[in-house]
Amino acid sequence: DRPSLAIVALGVVGAGTALIYLLFGAPDLALTQLLVETLTLVIITLVMVRLPRSGMAAPFGVGGRYLRAALALTLGATLTGLMLLVTAMDPDTAVTRFYELNSYAAAHGRNIVNVILVDFRSLDTLGEIVVVVLAALGAVALLKPVKEAK
Repeated sequence: DRPSLAIVALGVVGAGTALIYLLFGAPDLALTQLLVETLTLVIITLVMVRLPRSGMAAPFGVGGRYLRAALALTLGATLTGLMLLVTAMDPDTAVTRFYELNSYAAAHGRNIVNVILVDFRSLDTLGEIVVVVLAALGAVALLKPVKEAK
């Protein structure tokens, strides 16, 4: 079943990302990635199981498979090219230096990532939490059975 395979693939990608974070010495990011990934997979799985099956035919007709493949390859090649261009550029380290110099002096924290999330960008973090909670509430609304009108 394709949706189940997509959900499993999403979990594998998330776990791989967490492993990369762990290998590069960021256990806090790895744990956050695993927790968010697990929550996301649970919500997506619950929604997919509860939603009715769609009777819609595949778009673009019979020859649509080749069109979709060409579109996927084009988008993949474009994004790969953009990523290669971005990674070839020299990064501006002014912001990095600011956080390195001020994380302990101004915020009295040794973990720069936590200081950035809690002290310097707390409203941004609060906004992200609000978005996740609203998405969870939307998923709960989708999971509730619909009462038929009489």
